[in-house]
Amino acid sequence: MADIVLSRRAEGPRLGHPFAGEYAMSHPTRRQFLGSLAVGAAAISLPRFASATADGALPAPDGARSRLVSVFNPIVVKGALVNETYLARMLEVGLLHFTGEPSVRNGWRKLLGPKPTPKVLIKFNRSGADAIATTKAMVAVLLDSLRSADIKPDQVMLLDVSPEIQRSSGAAKPILTFEAQPVTVLGKEEHLSAALAWADCLINVPFVKDHYLAGVSCAMKNLSHGLIKTPARWHGDRCRDAIPHLFNLEPIRGKHRVTICNALRIVYDGGPEAKSECMSEYSRLMISSDVVAMDAHAARLIDQVRGAHSLKDLAEERRPPAFLTVARDLKLGRCDLDRLDVVDVDAG
Repeated sequence: MADIVLSRRAEGPRLGHPFAGEYAMSHPTRRQFLGSLAVGAAAISLPRFASATADGALPAPDGARSRLVSVFNPIVVKGALVNETYLARMLEVGLLHFTGEPSVRNGWRKLLGPKPTPKVLIKFNRSGADAIATTKAMVAVLLDSLRSADIKPDQVMLLDVSPEIQRSSGAAKPILTFEAQPVTVLGKEEHLSAALAWADCLINVPFVKDHYLAGVSCAMKNLSHGLIKTPARWHGDRCRDAIPHLFNLEPIRGKHRVTICNALRIVYDGGPEAKSECMSEYSRLMISSDVVAMDAHAARLIDQVRGAHSLKDLAEERRPPAFLTVARDLKLGRCDLDRLDVVDVDAG
């Protein structure tokens, strides 16, 4: 079993957007550089995460602080390859730390709720996935992990994976249609994915990507724009209002249980598509139930990597993720990184 290392928040210069908090990068080695990028406030003891409510939903993050577990292995990605053994260990360690449970089975049961055989919808991200080239490994590792909680692949539906990955997964056939009855958001009608009605619970598996309009594409946008029929209509005003208000729809927010961010490789410029010259290996999984905190953390990370490549930060580019403060005001989570505890785990 790999040693588990918990790190405290590194203090440093404030970044160029109001929720950024403070951060420093000072370690010279590749391992330390990658590891330092996501270091945040970390607990020395592992608090037990809040249990699901009777219907399986996790309580809203209304306490004093939010929590994010960031699991690192410097050799999980090597060139074009992803080591699934190391990735599986990262997921295991992350679940145990995030839930405070003694086993992966118990961890999944806490996250997904009391129903013995839940139908689980896992929402991936298709945009840029071929270039990032980590989804296939994530699917295999997640399905294997869920089996340990007696959740078989045919109880799991994968959205936004390639036909090849879908065929080899053994997962339930994806529902690609949309509800006939529209919902109304910000005065406009929209149709939600019919897959939401099939599912008892939702696992969100986004990438960390720069976005040419919203600033950041990560946790919330993967669901807000990925589970509706006409996402192109919802990019006005740099998605400031659309992302949080669409995510706040009950079939989305109410079924979301956890975000497991695939941060093995990140896109720091030119997103949401992915070009090899604008990607960086990050070699992490990040786990939280607070999508707002996850996105704020991702924004800070993108700014740090952009700075390391002598690029302007998102605020200087005039595209800060303004949707975060709207999400905070809707009480969807926290965008103040000084109120986020990041448990930094070395699983290498």
